[in-house]
Amino acid sequence: MNKSNQPKDPILSHNLLVKIGRPRLVVISEGPKWVKNGSLCVIKVIADNVPHVYFTENRDIANKFSQYVGQSVCLIASGNSKQGTDSMEIQPAGIKASELVKPKEVAQSPQLAPQEEIKPPESKDREAKVFICKAANLMRLCVKKANDIAVELDLPDLHRQGIATSMFIQADRHGFISAMPIQAYSPEQLGWGASKAESLKTPQPNE
Repeated sequence: MNKSNQPKDPILSHNLLVKIGRPRLVVISEGPKWVKNGSLCVIKVIADNVPHVYFTENRDIANKFSQYVGQSVCLIASGNSKQGTDSMEIQPAGIKASELVKPKEVAQSPQLAPQEEIKPPESKDREAKVFICKAANLMRLCVKKANDIAVELDLPDLHRQGIATSMFIQADRHGFISAMPIQAYSPEQLGWGASKAESLKTPQPNE
């Protein structure tokens, strides 16, 4: 029987793997084979118990396949082969597919945005509110302490503002915003500030 008349194995395309958006379990049955004067690589895999062929012009991807010939692996495709941004992560199948983390897409390709996790608008809205509430609580603490320092050292209001801002920036750099509660601090929780006090012996609450 002429080989040209034999049915061809279905193609497991890179873009299809990207569109699926999840790891694909396959067995690499045959290692990379370069054809068309070394410009195209053919890799044979078995997916869902059916032989498939995967084509690539990316030598980095081909080299990754050569390490796992005869093994069950999970393929995690990203990028776009037509744009030359294609990439492939290959993990041994001993790791559950649900535990595999898909790599983030390259930012310069506008077509890759759908690969990122898309949060519903209400989720982003709540996330923003939570962050702002926590940041506000950190600022309350910084202002309260700046008030105390300003009264203790008899500093002008401009210095008090600078101290509060500096403390907030440093605390933010150390990641303390995430440690703040969402609910606003009560005066009892903040303690007593000194923004209106003449001395530390007669403190008054912050506004």
